[in-house]
Amino acid sequence: MCHRRVRAYEHIKRATDNELVRCLCRCVCRFVAAGLKMPVHDRVKGFIRQQVHDGVTNVAEVARHTESFVKHQLFPDQPLPSRLNRRYYPTRRDLTNLIYRERIALICTPPSTSRT
Repeated sequence: MCHRRVRAYEHIKRATDNELVRCLCRCVCRFVAAGLKMPVHDRVKGFIRQQVHDGVTNVAEVARHTESFVKHQLFPDQPLPSRLNRRYYPTRRDLTNLIYRERIALICTPPSTSRT
């Protein structure tokens, strides 16, 4: 994964400490990041959609409501999943994208014409 085309052990012999740290960081970050990108759980997505329908579009507020939903609705008497688990605790970017998509869907959907 290093930028140089030399064998790893030759690179380690010649590299300075800073170069090794940068190379190792790139390799580890790629490895770790591969496992962290998981789709948001369907029930969490549904909850976020409902929040947008109710008029909540502030990312921080949706994050706070989502955290409460996961704690009290999805895992009421169970140990909570890790805060790093993006299925249950979406990142700010994930929330921004979900809110945006739902707002666009609301704009593009014609109002229902039900009669009472």
